[in-house]
Amino acid sequence: ERKHFERVYDYTTYNDLGNPDKDDDLARLVLGGHERPYPKRCRTGRLPTSTATFSNEDTPFTCFTEIDKLYNYGILVKHNEDEKDIFEKLLLSSLIKKAVNAGEGLFKYSIPAIISRGKFSWLRDNEFARQALAGVNLVNIEKLKEFPILSKLDPAIYGPPESLITKELIDQELE
Repeated sequence: ERKHFERVYDYTTYNDLGNPDKDDDLARLVLGGHERPYPKRCRTGRLPTSTATFSNEDTPFTCFTEIDKLYNYGILVKHNEDEKDIFEKLLLSSLIKKAVNAGEGLFKYSIPAIISRGKFSWLRDNEFARQALAGVNLVNIEKLKEFPILSKLDPAIYGPPESLITKELIDQELE
């Protein structure tokens, strides 16, 4: 069941294409997964077909250190033998064949600029604000219309409505 807060930026695979439950000839590949990452679509909530023979699941990173390994060590990429045969059968120029074969080996990402300044520099408030204003970080930014800030949330659940952000604190941060 979709919750109200899940409605935006929730992507999934095309795992309901074709109708393999009815006939094997109607099976279609899953798009948007690990092997075919694009296109992706917004989540529909429809169940995948029960005989999803072509289905492949995204294998998410289990921890941040796995993502870190992409920058420090890289990953070994190998072509499937079937894919190699297809490329060899096509009448490709030698330049394209070299590019295809060059894809094998170590695939290593360059370290993002923000992480190169420090492993946890992306956690700092100024970086969060920079990304939010640039549209990279998905948060809502609203103009402050009244000061001092008073919360409209239920005080019984969320505590006192008065904000700890004071005029003095803002003046101190602006200097």
